Amino acid sequence: MNKLILTVVLSLLCGGFYPVCGADDSGDKLLRLAMLDYRQQDIQGDAGALKDVKEIYQLCKDYKSWQERADESAIQIKELNEILKTTEDHVEKAELREELENQKKLFSGLKENITGGLMAAYGETRNLFPQLKADIEKTSIYNPDAYDPESAKMLAEARRLIAEVRSVNSAVYHADGSNAANPIDKRVWQDTASAVEHTGKTLSLGLTNFFIRQEGKGRQKPNYLKNAEPVLTLGPFLKRGKGGDVPEGNQTYIDFYSLKKPQTNQYASVSY
Repeated sequence: MNKLILTVVLSLLCGGFYPVCGADDSGDKLLRLAMLDYRQQDIQGDAGALKDVKEIYQLCKDYKSWQERADESAIQIKELNEILKTTEDHVEKAELREELENQKKLFSGLKENITGGLMAAYGETRNLFPQLKADIEKTSIYNPDAYDPESAKMLAEARRLIAEVRSVNSAVYHADGSNAANPIDKRVWQDTASAVEHTGKTLSLGLTNFFIRQEGKGRQKPNYLKNAEPVLTLGPFLKRGKGGDVPEGNQTYIDFYSLKKPQTNQYASVSY
C-alpha cells in the first residue's frame, strides 16, 4: 500500500472523530487529498484495494479505545485540578483552566459515545443471535453453549461497529437493557457491553451507515443506498422476534457502508 495513503487512512479513521492516530499536521492538506483519492477506489471490484482495507482494519485495532482514552482523560482532569490548587500565577492559572475545560469536553464526548454506542448496538441487534454449532443436537436458540464460536465472534464485531457508526450517524435505534428483567434480554445486554468494550479503536474503514437484512426476504437495500455497495458484510446470523423491519430467519446479514457528500467530501449522516 502507498505509505502516504496508509498514513492518511490511519490518521483520519482510527480515532473516530478524535484524531489521535498521529497524522503529520504540517502535511494535512496533502494527506486529505491522498485520502480522497483512496476513497474513490472501487473496493468491491479491486482485490488489491480490498486487501489494503483489511490491512488497515488490523492496524487500526492497535489504537486506544474510547474507554481507555476516557480513563486517561479522567486522570488528566484530576491532575489539573490538583495543580490549580497550588498555582498562583494568573497567566498559568488561565492556561490550566483552559486545558481543564478541554479535557472535560473530551471526557464528556467519550462517555457519551460509550453509552450511546452501547444502547445503539443493543437496540439494533437484541433480536439477533449467532448461528448454532453444526454438530449440536436440537437445542434452544437462547442457549449460548450452542453458539458457533466464529459466528458469535462475528456478531460481537458487528455490535462494535454499530456502536462506532453511531458516533457519526446517530439515526439508529437505541434501547437501554441495563435494567432488563427478562434473563435473555439481560444476557444480550451483557454480551453487547462486552462486545463494544473496545469501541473507538478504528472508526473502522470510515463507516457511516449500516443496514440489517434477511437474505431473500424483505428489503435488501434502502433507496438511499441504491447506488452504494457495502464496504463490509457480516453474518449470517439468526433473527428471532417480530420487532423491527427485518423478517425472521436464519440468513440475517449486516451490511456496512461508507458514504460522503460529493460537494464537501465530508461523510454524510443519512437518516434511515
